[in-house]
Amino acid sequence: MPPWPHSLWPHHNGAHDDEQAAIDPSVYDWFIENDIDMIQTDRPQLLLNYLRSKGLHR
Repeated sequence: MPPWPHSLWPHHNGAHDDEQAAIDPSVYDWFIENDIDMIQTDRPQLLLNYLRSKGLHR
């Protein structure tokens, strides 16, 4: 089972956090590239929009 990291604070995800994603949503690629399939976020709409733009969420 893959880990369930969150994007809330940079020290929990190698600085791939919500604040950086607000500037550049491609920050979420780190989660995708590391086979993370659950992401806890304070910016769900931003994450959903990004995943949909990559064909990873319906």
